[in-house]
Amino acid sequence: MNFQANFVLVLGLICGLGFAEQEGRISQEKCRHMQNVTEVALPTDTDATQSTVNGLQVNTICCVPEAQCTSRKPLQGKSVGWFYDTKQQACSMYRLGESCNLTTNHFLSCVQCEETCLGLEAEKAQERCGHYD
Repeated sequence: MNFQANFVLVLGLICGLGFAEQEGRISQEKCRHMQNVTEVALPTDTDATQSTVNGLQVNTICCVPEAQCTSRKPLQGKSVGWFYDTKQQACSMYRLGESCNLTTNHFLSCVQCEETCLGLEAEKAQERCGHYD
């Protein structure tokens, strides 16, 4: 493998395992770069960082892959999670299992995901999520 292939593999592992936040800002920037995302500043009323994904303003905690689950045996109580899907430009559902490596891109509801990732008001997030709560 050449250097670029090794670099892509290592970054994929870092992002996929949810280590981007623990490794600091550099790893998150590399992760965003791998997903073709550019960073922009938020309005002054908040200090969170957002990025542009296909023209949408997206909170950078949502720019990492969803949880990777090695077991499909459902968790007790809650069997689905939500993540921001940069390809769909919306929050999507995934099945939680006992052995999931959760990332910052994990939410308990569609509304929570839309509010956090896109900065939508609760009413607009509920409208986009429909009957999914």
